[in-house]
Amino acid sequence: MLEKDLESLKTLVSATPLEGLEGQVWRRVAADEAMVRMNRLILACQAGVVVMFIAGGALSALALRSPQPALDAFSLERLPAPSTLLLGHST
Repeated sequence: MLEKDLESLKTLVSATPLEGLEGQVWRRVAADEAMVRMNRLILACQAGVVVMFIAGGALSALALRSPQPALDAFSLERLPAPSTLLLGHST
């Protein structure tokens, strides 16, 4: 049985043309490298889109949040202080 397998392997190896094998290997390596470069480019583009969506969402959240109440003592929207009302100042 082993001898039969060895004989079939010898005929298979001798039937395989080896003239263009190295060129085929290098073409396959170049194709694989091109695919890796393309995958890296696609991944970088996807990451950029995700970052833009996160930044856009954060900016939208900042724009839509409720305004903080003003603590400015000299604001025109604030009512006069009770001490000025007692003194009779009309402002």
